Amino acid sequence: MVIYKKLGLGARACLLAGSPPWDLEAVVQSTVYWRVQRARAEGNWPAPPEVRKWREEAQDVLFAQWAERLEIPGPSRDLVAAVRPVLQEWVQRRHSALSFHLAQILTGHGCFGKYLCEMLGREPTTAYHHCGGAMDTAKHTREECSAWSP
Repeated sequence: MVIYKKLGLGARACLLAGSPPWDLEAVVQSTVYWRVQRARAEGNWPAPPEVRKWREEAQDVLFAQWAERLEIPGPSRDLVAAVRPVLQEWVQRRHSALSFHLAQILTGHGCFGKYLCEMLGREPTTAYHHCGGAMDTAKHTREECSAWSP
């Protein structure tokens, strides 16, 4: 169980990076490799479209297992809540790299009073500087703060 919890934390880091956990990716590679080897041993040489189909099936399993790991309670709950519903689309996106500011908003680490005060001790209070709110968090900035509303 301890290993599974650690994998849950790694699953969150991989989520932020948009890269599947390596152990799950290795299972995809191994599954496809051995399936091709079995087919060849039986005298069949699978065509590239068939191998692609096998890879897609294995990746579907990867995303299901990764989503299961993300259900483990732990840090970065906001990150998981934001990305989990669109996990596969997030990983397979071909544009818009993760920026410094997006990483801060998704993780809640960075220039937020709660993080700077409670975790790093670099702010005297958790108060929000822009709107006077009591708690400066990534969630407050994303969802509630009048200073950032349209």
